[in-house]
Amino acid sequence: MTDEQIKGRVLESTDLVELIGQHIALRPKGREFAGLCPFHDDSNPSMYVSPTKQIYKCFVCGAGGDALSFVTHYHKMSFPEAISHLAERAGIELPKRGGQQGGEGKSRRQRILEANGKALEFFRRTLRDDNAGAIARQYLAERGIDQQMIDAFQLGCAPDRWDALAERVQRSRADREAFELAGLIAPRKSGNGHFDKLRHRLIFPILDNIGRPIAFGGRVLPHGQREEKSDAKYLNSPEHDAFNKSATLFGLHRAQRSIIDTRTAVIVEGYTDVIAAHQAGFENVIATLGTALTRDHARLLRRYCDRVRLVFDADEAGQRAADRALEVFFQEPLDVEIAILPEGLDPADLLGKDNGPAQLKGSLEAAEDAMAFQFKRVRQAFDQTETMSGRQRITEQYLQSLVRLGLRKLDRQRYGLVFARLAELLAMSPAGVKDAVGEVSAPQANRSSTGAAEQPAEPARPLNATQRAERYIIGCLLNGADLFHAEMADGLPLDESIVPEDFSDETHQRLYAALYEWLAERDPEPLAHEPHNDDAQHTQRHAGLHAAELRSMLSDEDLLQLALNLQLDVDELTEGSHERRAELLQHAASAVARNRAEREYQTEKQRMQGDASSTATAPETEVARRLELTKQHHRPFAGRFVRPLE
Repeated sequence: MTDEQIKGRVLESTDLVELIGQHIALRPKGREFAGLCPFHDDSNPSMYVSPTKQIYKCFVCGAGGDALSFVTHYHKMSFPEAISHLAERAGIELPKRGGQQGGEGKSRRQRILEANGKALEFFRRTLRDDNAGAIARQYLAERGIDQQMIDAFQLGCAPDRWDALAERVQRSRADREAFELAGLIAPRKSGNGHFDKLRHRLIFPILDNIGRPIAFGGRVLPHGQREEKSDAKYLNSPEHDAFNKSATLFGLHRAQRSIIDTRTAVIVEGYTDVIAAHQAGFENVIATLGTALTRDHARLLRRYCDRVRLVFDADEAGQRAADRALEVFFQEPLDVEIAILPEGLDPADLLGKDNGPAQLKGSLEAAEDAMAFQFKRVRQAFDQTETMSGRQRITEQYLQSLVRLGLRKLDRQRYGLVFARLAELLAMSPAGVKDAVGEVSAPQANRSSTGAAEQPAEPARPLNATQRAERYIIGCLLNGADLFHAEMADGLPLDESIVPEDFSDETHQRLYAALYEWLAERDPEPLAHEPHNDDAQHTQRHAGLHAAELRSMLSDEDLLQLALNLQLDVDELTEGSHERRAELLQHAASAVARNRAEREYQTEKQRMQGDASSTATAPETEVARRLELTKQHHRPFAGRFVRPLE
């Protein structure tokens, strides 16, 4: 198969709604699906996915395209990687080709991912080894983790040796530098060779949301032959091009579907807690990597859900978590709740009890939102303070902390909720709370005003009327190829009324020329005057061009992106109506025709004025008469330009 045939087959075999729906919560909206755009800080669903055209578009940041575009941008894949990923997903076997060896021609990120993939195979094979994996298997059995979870989370172990992986890399002539970049091996400080960074540890692969290993977590195992007193209990890969610790969640690749379905993510503290929860049927459980819930985590989770529940095994830990979680609550439109487990147990230990699943379920159902959880603690401090000055100090400190977190930047609904609770807590009227917040805000505002003023971003240059009309013409044709021969206001079909040279914008002209040539070769039949019916041919022509057809038409990725955007823009503008598209096309073609006539008139005017200045034989009245004739020849709906007779 040719490259174009491979791309076409992969796109035809991929359901874009299903693909994007695995990573983002999508909701039906008319004939399309809408969700939060993952390519900018989106707070209202602005990305639309069209199941009929198999394309997506964000109407805020402009991101859009087909399945290949989504995979390359969302997963930061190269184009060949995206083709391979979608082909594997669809069960399509791609023809094998000779590739580059080692790390030549590959990005550092791609090299690291390949090194991690090879390391994962090594760790999993070690766990299955009768001797090398015996201690790790025994530990897993003691923790109650069954084989199904071992396979689901692709657990492995590192041998009790200094250089087992490093030796494997050397023997296989793998990309040693990539293993170093991934933090898997390191050069010895004295002598030659390399040593393993993960030794005698149970290995928890940290996978991205499509299951690629981007890092590893290692838990030290007992009964090691080497006594390394400095070994930390848990050790994670260092951050690198493919791994950002503060934006990564363990278990998300397994939990994302359940999180989308329940609109809730449950966050615990450890790897084994996640695995035990999934084994017990709590499939929306994930974990941070030894960090508090960060804003990056919240931005990621907002694509999947509306609510996050943080699970802790002690009330004191919950109080500290509530303080940190409030920052997320104030910065992101995400509800954050705190769940405290009974008896000071962590989730894995709790689930090991006979009634553990029921107790965990009860704790989750009894979770309090972070704001209420913190209010309760402030109220306790109030009750323990008898003096007015002490209560005033607590009030001021608490309000200052809320202002620092961004109280004034909350959306209207959350702002009202916080103020209502503050009024109840402080026994003040809402107006009194507002005044108090204003008083503690003033000093901070004064301090911030001394800093350098932020420079506003330069606004994008707006399109003029003609450029918009040119875009509408292209968008209309992309949504209905039959309009290529539709009659325009000048009495000519569009393909004769508006040709590529009539476009004033160079990019629009290139795109229209490619579309014009493609349509001219296929000569679609006009349908504007046919009655509506349900036959397949009519439906296909009205559905517009598919992403695969656009890819075969346009080799320039920028033009392809523009075409996909314009197709969705016009489809949204006309609400999918063929009649509205035809009407929009009429107006847009008239606007382009007027612009063409004006440009040609101005060109002719300059030429004639130049002729008049170079000769004395043409009186002013004759020049004026000829210009009037030129105007008449350039009426917008008078057909193509005809040069006036000399």
